[in-house]
Amino acid sequence: DVFRACPKIAIPVVLNQKKPFETYEEKMLDNQTKNNIITTAKSCLNYEYSGCIIWSIIKTYIPFLRIKSAVNIIDGHLCKDRFICSSFVSYAYRSNYVDPVHFLSDCYTTPGHLARSVLFHKIFQII
Repeated sequence: DVFRACPKIAIPVVLNQKKPFETYEEKMLDNQTKNNIITTAKSCLNYEYSGCIIWSIIKTYIPFLRIKSAVNIIDGHLCKDRFICSSFVSYAYRSNYVDPVHFLSDCYTTPGHLARSVLFHKIFQII
């Protein structure tokens, strides 16, 4: 599947607890932002592919084992220097534009999360 990021997105801004979404912050995906995303991605290319992140994701789907392995929603908690494909994309976009999957750490981002993200829309599918 081939996806493209939305060129403009409005993010709700939490100002206080009584009226959580009073305003929206608009972000534009301009050429400078695209270049920053690519630069961030290139700077991470020398990091190794992480099997332990894959195991952490798998543990969240196994019954009884997922109770002990709570998903950490803090971005960048486990994967400062290790990535898998979907966490790599999530990190590059979150660092420079918008977090594709809110309330989920980059380490636990799967391809399915990116496909369901409001940030990306599907262009076509390669069969």
